[in-house]
Amino acid sequence: MKQLEKRILILCMSCQDPFFTEQEKLVESTWGKDILEGKYPNIDLYFYRGGYNSNTMFKDHKLFLHVEDDIYNTFKKTYCALNILNKKLTFDYVLRTNTSTFVNVKLLDAFVQSLNNDDEVWAGDIISLSNEFAPYPLCLYGRGNSLLLSRKHVNLIIDQGISFLYSNIVDDTVIGNILNANNIIQGKDYLKYVKNYKHAWFRCINDPQKRIQNGHSLCQWNNEDGSFDFMKHFITIQIKRYWEREKENQNYIDLYEKCFKDAKYKKADLNACVKEQYEYAESPNVFIGSILGYIDYHTWYTLYTKDRQKLYDIQVTHKSADDPSRGKNKDLILL
Repeated sequence: MKQLEKRILILCMSCQDPFFTEQEKLVESTWGKDILEGKYPNIDLYFYRGGYNSNTMFKDHKLFLHVEDDIYNTFKKTYCALNILNKKLTFDYVLRTNTSTFVNVKLLDAFVQSLNNDDEVWAGDIISLSNEFAPYPLCLYGRGNSLLLSRKHVNLIIDQGISFLYSNIVDDTVIGNILNANNIIQGKDYLKYVKNYKHAWFRCINDPQKRIQNGHSLCQWNNEDGSFDFMKHFITIQIKRYWEREKENQNYIDLYEKCFKDAKYKKADLNACVKEQYEYAESPNVFIGSILGYIDYHTWYTLYTKDRQKLYDIQVTHKSADDPSRGKNKDLILL
């Protein structure tokens, strides 16, 4: 019997700020174009914004929510979007992303079709950030710009997330806590269920001096010519332009025009790129709290199991200097 094609919802966070509504248009004319034109009948794309003073509204593929539209309420915003679309749409997986991320739709689709364990959470970055919102052992979770969740995860988030709605914690942190805690309660090793696929950075730091200053970890998968031969290996691509946000939208245009617009996969190449995601997941990098902070997973795990104090010190060092919570809740580490 032929296996049914898995359905995907791409849920793209936006907001009312004109910078982000302009990026919605760029998504619609670049990586989202084929979805909206019906070339992927198994994939839906929705943007969601907050800040509206009336009941939730739909307009085409956009969701306007009666919730706050700031960073402190991103979980409430994502929770409401998931709760509404969970009732409206049929899907097997959700990619929670944002307008600063370019999605390689062809590879995403092929990768999702290959998945066979809906307990696994996949993301383009694994974050390790122990603070007041994510004490050990809940501090490893998938980053929100490239977070791939199964329908099972969505139902769990909707069921258990209501108590976090007014906590002012960002959504990927809450989602990671809910899913990790659920695995721990069931006696599972939660670390085995947080998986990392390949995620690229495209021209995020153009200034060579800043790149030297900040190390190459931010641009670990950076490729200046934006060739399809290079970029085809990544499911999601960060186009956020640090220190130069006003130039960010040009990244979208350049990446699409120079790389994805007319490019096509050979079937063997597509299969090979899917296989790469699983190979990379065996030994990923872990993002430890700032643009400086990547360490390999095995180093992270050794510190996690043998010297959590040292791991905590590394994480605090790599938090933004202007973060008011930096070093604030050291006592919450659970040894």
